Amino acid sequence: MLRGEKVGLRAREAADVPVLHEELHGDVLTFARGTSRAWMPMTAGSDADPCGLAPEDDVSRARFSVVELGSGELLGQCGLHRIDLLSRNAGLGISLRPGARGRGFGADVVAVLCWYGFDVRGLHRIEIETLADNDAMRGTARAAGFAEEGVRREAAWVNGRFLDAVRYGLLAAEWRAGRG
Repeated sequence: MLRGEKVGLRAREAADVPVLHEELHGDVLTFARGTSRAWMPMTAGSDADPCGLAPEDDVSRARFSVVELGSGELLGQCGLHRIDLLSRNAGLGISLRPGARGRGFGADVVAVLCWYGFDVRGLHRIEIETLADNDAMRGTARAAGFAEEGVRREAAWVNGRFLDAVRYGLLAAEWRAGRG
């Protein structure tokens, strides 16, 4: 398990799948805000389920369940995706269960994923893309040292309207300098 100050990132367990599927995939409006894929009904744990178990031989992503240290409460999921082994970069994603939001876990998840990406995986760059109105994720990205790199105007179709998407990037050297 990877440990932060408040959270642990561990491999997805079969018992996590129905909970994450119900609360993260089952909430159509919230799901639409966290992905560029259209919501579709699917069975929990199916091959297409973003909350399911990841194939262990998939080197293009690293998927984790997020748990609270101490209590072991399942808080959500996170990971690195689009891992490019040649250019050594990846995207970072996080999705917390409704009851875990607003409790300060997101910043710790991002810090642990950056440590994993930069120090364990040897990545050079990690990026976050979020909706322009996602103040929580934008604040978390900035607090972790990510620089805003641009806005993709009306790039996301979300719940019947187009929204801007904001991209943030962090380089390994910047991350190390910020740790101090």
